[in-house]
Amino acid sequence: MPNSDAEYPFHQPQGGRHHDPFGADTEADDVGQVRDAGKPPRPRYQTRGPFHQRDAPTSPQLPPHHMRNTLITGLIAGIVGALQSFIIVLVNAPIYNSAKDKAQGSLTLNLAGPIFGLFCLMIFIGLLIYFVAGFITGKIAVSRRLGFLAGFVAGIVTAIINYFIHQLPQYPDTTTRGSIGGSGGIIGGLIVGLIVLVLIGLVSGCVSYLGARIATRRHVYYTGYEE
Repeated sequence: MPNSDAEYPFHQPQGGRHHDPFGADTEADDVGQVRDAGKPPRPRYQTRGPFHQRDAPTSPQLPPHHMRNTLITGLIAGIVGALQSFIIVLVNAPIYNSAKDKAQGSLTLNLAGPIFGLFCLMIFIGLLIYFVAGFITGKIAVSRRLGFLAGFVAGIVTAIINYFIHQLPQYPDTTTRGSIGGSGGIIGGLIVGLIVLVLIGLVSGCVSYLGARIATRRHVYYTGYEE
C-alpha cells in the first residue's frame, strides 16, 4: 500500500509559482521556518545580499536650476563690480578732474599716487566681489565649474559697463583718446578689446572658482557618498 504522506506532501505550492513537492529544497525550507519561528523579523537591508546596480545609492546631484542661478549671480556681481568703481570715481572726482587738466606727460607724483591708489582699491574690491560671487555660487549651485562661470560672466559684465561709462564726456575718469582711422584700425581695436575682455573674464573666473572651491570643500558632492 503506497504511503499517503509521500503522495500528498504537507506544504502545497503557493503564489502560483512552480514548486516541486518532492524537491530537496522543500525540507530545507521547513527546517528554516521552524528555526526562525521564534525570532523577530529581520530588517530588509539585512535580508538582502549585495546591492544591485539599480538599487545602489546614487551619487549626489546638483541642485535644480543651477545654471540659471549661476548666470543670475554672475550678472548681479558684474553690476555691483561696475557700480563700486563708478561710486569711487565720483567721490574722488576732484582728483581725476585735476589730472585731466594736466597736459599729457606732466602729471605730478602728487596726483599720480592717489590715482594709482584708487585704481588698486577698485581692483581689490572687484576681486573681492568676484570671490563672494563664486562662494555664493558654490553654496547654491555646488559645482565649482559653475563658480568659474559666474566669475567669468561677472568680469565681462563689469568691463562692458565700465566701457560705456567711460564714453561719457563729463565722466571724471575719462581721458582724451585719439581716433582710430580706417577699417584696419577699427578691426585691430576690436580684436584687442576682445582679448582684454577675455583676459578679464579669466582672471575674475579664477578668483570666483577659488570662492566656490572654499564653499564646497566639505560638500558631499566632492567628498564622496557617505552612508
